[in-house]
Amino acid sequence: MKGFLRRYYIAGRPLLLGFSGGPDSTALLLLLQECSRSFPIPLHVAHLDHGWRDESAQEAEELKRRVEALGLPFHMKRIKTPRGGRNLEKKGREERLNFFSALCRQEGCQALLLAHQAEDQAETVLKRVLEGASLIHLGGMKEVCHLDGMEIWRPLLRLSKKEICTWLNARGTPYLLDPANEDERFLRGRMRFRIFPEIKKSFGKDAALPLGRVGAAAQELKEYLERRVAPFLKRLEKKSDGWVLDLNPFLPLEKIELSALVRILAQREGCFLSFEAVEALCKSINAKGLCKKKASKRGEFLSGRGVLAMKNLPQ
Repeated sequence: MKGFLRRYYIAGRPLLLGFSGGPDSTALLLLLQECSRSFPIPLHVAHLDHGWRDESAQEAEELKRRVEALGLPFHMKRIKTPRGGRNLEKKGREERLNFFSALCRQEGCQALLLAHQAEDQAETVLKRVLEGASLIHLGGMKEVCHLDGMEIWRPLLRLSKKEICTWLNARGTPYLLDPANEDERFLRGRMRFRIFPEIKKSFGKDAALPLGRVGAAAQELKEYLERRVAPFLKRLEKKSDGWVLDLNPFLPLEKIELSALVRILAQREGCFLSFEAVEALCKSINAKGLCKKKASKRGEFLSGRGVLAMKNLPQ
């Protein structure tokens, strides 16, 4: 933890910890407290109570007492998220990130710290594999990333849940166990208590470490391809209704580079392109043919005579 902070932390800047009270965020809080003995860290702690369980308000008050006993500022928000409906996990995640982002701006925090660990990473990678994500998007979560202008740190990604709980139990440190994490109505719950145990039973070994390696390799590939396509992006010309990128000086391109370029551009625009759409655009660009593919409601991607373009659609 100290090594992580030495690499990234700017002395004197506040940090914000997203705190659920579970074993992972409890361990991260204690590690930050221990590191603050070597170099002071103005740490803020934030907790969002989704109101999914009747006892969550009482638990939030207990977390508030624990954190304030450490002399740290505690920011808490309660919301009433509908218990039913679709995409409850996604809505909850968006609510948390919006809350944390607002606090980071308000307190001038350098970064938001989240306590995702190795099993969380494995779940993310497996989910993306089963969804058919491209190779460059199998990378899972990064230790350091940016989202909507907010820097996010995940220093525990290489630690397993077992290691974290063993460390806390040896110290006699209490933590909460949220029943929602075991609720098989949610995909994460099904992955943790049905899918991963079945994989372990069938293959005779834990899948978390291999999947983490797949994610790390995919992230390395993405970073390599981003460097490879960087010269192409310098030729991108902004237009009033989108942009144009003349790729003729580089054609023909390797398919893996061209595919990465199209996906990176789509991601920058917040657009989704299907596997089939990316394949068609890549084939058209190298053949200098014509192609047009809609990329969600925001815009459409077009190629013709070695030129790739994105046109914004009326909203």
